[in-house]
Amino acid sequence: MENVLVAAFLCLLVNTPMRAVEIKPVIYLLSGQGSDHRIFNNLNLDRSHEVFHIKYHVPEEGISLKEYAHELSEQIDISKPFILIGMSLGGMLATEITDFLNPEKVIIISSAKCRKELPGRYKFQS
Repeated sequence: MENVLVAAFLCLLVNTPMRAVEIKPVIYLLSGQGSDHRIFNNLNLDRSHEVFHIKYHVPEEGISLKEYAHELSEQIDISKPFILIGMSLGGMLATEITDFLNPEKVIIISSAKCRKELPGRYKFQS
């Protein structure tokens, strides 16, 4: 809302008609286990988007994926529209975050949306 008010004020100053102010969503990137922000280096994103890499920390022992997603989501500015892009474990975390935040889009790469989509060899770990 603040951006619209500033745009309206500027239009009055220069005596031009106001056009809709397009606010580009912030893109939050969630890498996979054992990788970091470099996994997204070859991802060609529109340069007009602000891009932010979610930083992981070592979770407490026994913490659930949902609880960890809540902790990581504190890095997301929900006052602006946002998009989540997650790779592997990051995709599962993005899906969890979607349960309690409202991103415009969620893109998961080489990941599973839920436990049922995991290959059998991974289910023993969860």
